[in-house]
Amino acid sequence: MPPIHTLTLFLSPLAFFRFRACFSLSLSLSLSLSLSLSLSLSLSLSTLSLSFNSFSLSLSTLSLSLSLSSSFFFRTMALQLEVTKTPSTDLAVRNRLPVHPDCGIPADVNHIEISPKDGNGHTFKFTIERSGKMKSGQIGANVAQREWAHLSLKETLTPSLLRGPFNVAGKIVVDIDLWKKSSSQMRVKAEELGVQFREAFERTILTQGQILVMEFHASGGAKTNMRVQIREIFKLDERTLTDGAASSTHPVRDALATSQTSVEFK
Repeated sequence: MPPIHTLTLFLSPLAFFRFRACFSLSLSLSLSLSLSLSLSLSLSLSTLSLSFNSFSLSLSTLSLSLSLSSSFFFRTMALQLEVTKTPSTDLAVRNRLPVHPDCGIPADVNHIEISPKDGNGHTFKFTIERSGKMKSGQIGANVAQREWAHLSLKETLTPSLLRGPFNVAGKIVVDIDLWKKSSSQMRVKAEELGVQFREAFERTILTQGQILVMEFHASGGAKTNMRVQIREIFKLDERTLTDGAASSTHPVRDALATSQTSVEFK
């Protein structure tokens, strides 16, 4: 049996290597744990960053929604227009509804539809005209327009914007008479009436039953106002063009008058 101290010397290296192995394993576990903690912390930070970005995106979306809603709200409010008298004769005889250039109606819109409070649920289409003579927030209407559309002064309108497409009038049949009866007589030629009607109402939307005031200039120099009421409107059908003439046999409720519209007076 070997001496005890020799056995001790023999076992000590084994214990040393075992201790070293255990220490290395512990160190590896510690490093692995540290790496796991670092990875977890990194994932947590990434998740937090993602959540913050999502929150920022939500705030941006909310801000955009509020901005659009606010813009729509104020744009809608800008279209509340109060009815007033047409400020001048030259605007009145054009039979368009004059508005201020900054009334809130987009520049590319020239026609509107209104539903007056006394219109029994009916709607009426008009062409507008921008004029510096009008105050912001007001819309002018002459006596004929107020009569036809049942408009009241100081009434508030919320116009609907019309961008088309529109019917084009091939033929219009109208009733015509002097606006004010007088003892004096005036000779009126149908050819002159037709030319002046087209000049006055070109690119104006007209409706069956509509009442207009037309300023007529006689060949002798006399000038008078005529009462015109639209009896019938026939749509221009360009698909039936034959020998340069288009058919106009389909009746419609409203249409745009043009320089080529045929006018028949009754």
